[in-house]
Amino acid sequence: MSSRDGGPHLPDRRSFDEIRRRNERWIAAFVLGVAALFAIISLARLASGRAGIGAVALVVSLGALAFYAVAWWQAGRQAPRMSQALLRTAFEVSVPTAITAAGLAQRGPEALVYAPALIYPLAIFVSALRLRPGLPLVASALAGLEWLTLWWTTTTPESRARFTSLSLVSTLERVAVLSMCGVLAWRLGRSLEALTVRIADTVRQREQVRRAFGAYVAEPVVDRVLSGDLQLTTERRTITVLFVDIRGFTRFSASREPTEVLGRLNQALEAFSVEVDRHGGIVNKFLGDGLMALFGAPLDTPDHARNAARCALSIAAAARRLRDSGVYPELQVGVGIHCGEVVVGDIGGRGHREYTAIGDVVNVASRVEGMNRTLDTSVLVTRAVREAMGEGFALGGPHRVRLRGRDGELTLYDLRGGPDDAPPALGTTATGG
Repeated sequence: MSSRDGGPHLPDRRSFDEIRRRNERWIAAFVLGVAALFAIISLARLASGRAGIGAVALVVSLGALAFYAVAWWQAGRQAPRMSQALLRTAFEVSVPTAITAAGLAQRGPEALVYAPALIYPLAIFVSALRLRPGLPLVASALAGLEWLTLWWTTTTPESRARFTSLSLVSTLERVAVLSMCGVLAWRLGRSLEALTVRIADTVRQREQVRRAFGAYVAEPVVDRVLSGDLQLTTERRTITVLFVDIRGFTRFSASREPTEVLGRLNQALEAFSVEVDRHGGIVNKFLGDGLMALFGAPLDTPDHARNAARCALSIAAAARRLRDSGVYPELQVGVGIHCGEVVVGDIGGRGHREYTAIGDVVNVASRVEGMNRTLDTSVLVTRAVREAMGEGFALGGPHRVRLRGRDGELTLYDLRGGPDDAPPALGTTATGG
């Protein structure tokens, strides 16, 4: 996921800023906890009469508590700007400098020997979590500059001779270590940024795939689209289309509270969607109190008609279970199935796109489902489906009917039973592209 110039392909700015905002909030919470701990320790030292640099540490701790309380609150609303990130990084780097400066005022150059220099690398690496790769380099440069300033302004030739760790070489070695920490933290920041970009892009692409396919898509389908194994091309292909409708839903919803209506509807549609997924189809769209499912696209499944027929029987069985268990006592469904050549592809515009099927087959399948009311059946299939789904199914009929908007008669069969075998695996052949 790279741009044309070889750099990282940045995800949507809002999603990236949201990750930065959460990281900043986590950093602020961490520093607040550490500052609170140091404030308690400093108060304990002051109470015991061992002041030392306890007063300075207390002031620094209280300052950090106030500073990062504001930072935590701001990060709860929006991602930090670059200026805010720089200011907070400078504050974190300057904490050990302030504590060391207080010690120098009391103990002289000897305080540099026991200075809390390990806090500098911690501040440098924390800056990498802000996902602005240049910050660790700024932090390490600032830490090195502050340390050199402390050394230059407080040590004397006598103190350097007394403590070898205060020599110019030892001081430059410490600055070099801080510089190396900055480089490592910079590399860490770049890696975190790349990982964050990859995760954000994957999440965004998954949502785009789900929006293209509909509200309910099997994970294997999403994974294959993201991996490039499955191309969403526009083409003509032979598939099977299945429509499900809950009978009497308008009458059912008129006498109940909206929350109960939606709750039971969602339970039913979820159960039906699971069966579509289990039999190798995809839920293309939800249609109020029903759904439309595709078998044979985008996954190339040669037995798509057979899979759809078995799915229809499973949906009818799921409806019976919901009804008999009392979850949805009045649940009755009608299923219509037709197969043939359609145009499939990703259609739409201006951010509103979906993968769907277009053609007469879709219209016929929808109207076949509606004939269940007339024929007092639950699952109806066309002659084309009967011929394509193979042996092993129990059928009623034939029923010769006329569909609205079509000339001539259409032969339908009511599907009453089928082979009791395991659901098929998802197809392995990708759509051409």
